[in-house]
Amino acid sequence: MACGSQIACDPHLTLKRLITARFDGLLEPGIHDWIHVLGQSDFEWVLILSDMQRSIRKYHNPNMTISYDCAGPFIAGAHGLLYYDFIRQNKGYWSFPMKRGFNNKKYSTDTRSIKDAVLQDNIYESWVDSPITQRLKMNDFCHLGPTDLNRLGKIGTTSMDTFSYALLIAHNVWMHIETVQEANRQYAKGNFPAVMSTVTTRKRPVIFDRAYCSDIIDDIWATSDYGKAMKLIDHYSEYWMQFRGVRGNVGKFTKNSTTAFNHIFQEV
Repeated sequence: MACGSQIACDPHLTLKRLITARFDGLLEPGIHDWIHVLGQSDFEWVLILSDMQRSIRKYHNPNMTISYDCAGPFIAGAHGLLYYDFIRQNKGYWSFPMKRGFNNKKYSTDTRSIKDAVLQDNIYESWVDSPITQRLKMNDFCHLGPTDLNRLGKIGTTSMDTFSYALLIAHNVWMHIETVQEANRQYAKGNFPAVMSTVTTRKRPVIFDRAYCSDIIDDIWATSDYGKAMKLIDHYSEYWMQFRGVRGNVGKFTKNSTTAFNHIFQEV
């Protein structure tokens, strides 16, 4: 089963689709063991999909795997952005730390390691090496000097050639994967974005039966009654709106995905 990001931007809708699939016999062990979510890997979604996978394995299909992908490392690389560290916290949300790289022709003869150079020159406040960058020097990235010709036979404004961008993107891909794994490791230790707790994300007093997202997901999958599962999902409708959807929207704007889905598809 594949889920597009239009569905997976709304936990309310995603849970309803998966519960419906369960009771329609579409998540059966040995037959339907894999769900792939397209274009989605915000940290909150990394953790909520891990919760869903854990609960599905516990109560229904022990073989279930939920995977996801995103183009973030490639898009960032195309814009010259590098992932330089793991998780960054901002207003209760987690994000991938990235900023513009060190594209400067003055580094074309610099043989310092990437890590030493970016920290010594205050380009980044911190730096985590990938298996790519730990083997490279600054002039491997900033390959073109002030008088070097680019592949068009001209002196350009950038110090990076095509292979530099390939290295940059390879670094970003490794950092993205490792950061997602670190997020799951932190979650297992009890550290998580504020949105994963119903207590800390409320802008006004709302009393929920469960304090944590993992407990809610567990309750939903624990029941063998379709109607009860759907009522549980609806009971937490205001909580689901705290999760960031498409283009970072939260609140009522995340429900646009439901509207779009119902406009495009007809359920039978």
